[in-house]
Amino acid sequence: LIFPESTTTTGVSVRPFHPRLFKSAIESKCSVIPLLISYRNKQGQPLKDIAWDDHNHFFTTVWRVLSRPETRVVVAQFKPIQNSQTTSRTELAKTAHKEIQQALQQIDNQHDTNR
Repeated sequence: LIFPESTTTTGVSVRPFHPRLFKSAIESKCSVIPLLISYRNKQGQPLKDIAWDDHNHFFTTVWRVLSRPETRVVVAQFKPIQNSQTTSRTELAKTAHKEIQQALQQIDNQHDTNR
């Protein structure tokens, strides 16, 4: 399991993936299964205040998560990206990133149309 952004974000966008983190999948000849994890409020909006990033300390983030009355988590699993042994790290990173970014945009678009 890797987090190819190497950090969390506010949930509004997906940062570029670090291709070097896909090296183990290529070397072990394993498929890559992209996952999207998005934290949302009751209204379906991203929970920007619980991101653990450069501006928030770990314990502050944990406190915010634990003190929330409700947090909704959207998890989407995508089809495995096959033949990772013949795909470059950069191609794997771009393919996984594209799928997750598109799914995040769909979630946000569904939220916008449900308002």
